[in-house]
Amino acid sequence: ATKLSFYDQMIPLILEGLRDPRVEVCRYAAFCVERFAPLPKEHIPTLIEALRKTEDKHTRTYLVHGLVSNGVDAKAALPLFDELAEGEDQELKAVGSTAAREIRMLIEQQKATGKAPDKESETSKSTPKSPAKDAKASDQPDEEKDSATAPGRK
Repeated sequence: ATKLSFYDQMIPLILEGLRDPRVEVCRYAAFCVERFAPLPKEHIPTLIEALRKTEDKHTRTYLVHGLVSNGVDAKAALPLFDELAEGEDQELKAVGSTAAREIRMLIEQQKATGKAPDKESETSKSTPKSPAKDAKASDQPDEEKDSATAPGRK
């Protein structure tokens, strides 16, 4: 039997966490998406669906960052990035606008060169990170504003 890496073992758990109805579980799973990004492209639809369903600002931010780490493969998320950019929350507007701009730039680079940009040049997160190895206190999910950022969700 093939032994799965820690990274490969964590992905199904993270994706399951994104489907959890509890805001704090979903938020932590989204935080892990950001930390482990880029995820294999077959998981992008799950990330997009999680972004579409959540109203939690922090969860959305983590998911957007994780999706952008996938570069051109995340182009299906552009309508959601645009939606965030047109919203009322200033932080999410900035996150959505920056994400949409970055993905569009990568798409244009791909069209100009005929190939997808090298992952090294796309993002500084070119290799999965281990939260245990790189974690700092500031790297922990923001849990202070559950009631303010996700009214009505428990």
